[in-house]
Amino acid sequence: MGKKYVVDGATLRCTLGTSTSKLTVPTHRHIKITGKRMANRADVNYEEQCIGSFGYCKISSPPPACTYRVLVPWQDTQDDVFAAKQDAVLETSWTICMVGGKITVVSHGQGVSDTETAIKNIEELEKVARVFLGEDTSVEEVNDLV
Repeated sequence: MGKKYVVDGATLRCTLGTSTSKLTVPTHRHIKITGKRMANRADVNYEEQCIGSFGYCKISSPPPACTYRVLVPWQDTQDDVFAAKQDAVLETSWTICMVGGKITVVSHGQGVSDTETAIKNIEELEKVARVFLGEDTSVEEVNDLV
């Protein structure tokens, strides 16, 4: 299965942070996946608060509040798929904070697709049908009931 594109609401982690953060894709973005705005390599903009605080920074003790500043755009992006004329961010993309933390994607934010949900529901129905009809029931009988 291919890599997933990152969308608004994706969960991010910094190697020096004490908590996760959510990605906010600018509201003027019109390219959407699963109804959510698609992230691009420039979505590290501090002024637009694309990336929130990661709690406290483990760079020193006691840890100060995270005041990240991203030095580079997202790396390991999809260079042939664009969102607002920039490369699309993938679930494997990363960037670096000025204090040295590596920021990565924990969850792409798309959620479970309708197809994946439908397949899970059908599998559950098949299990219930087998219990109802008995384990020796043929596939055709299960399909008829489902």
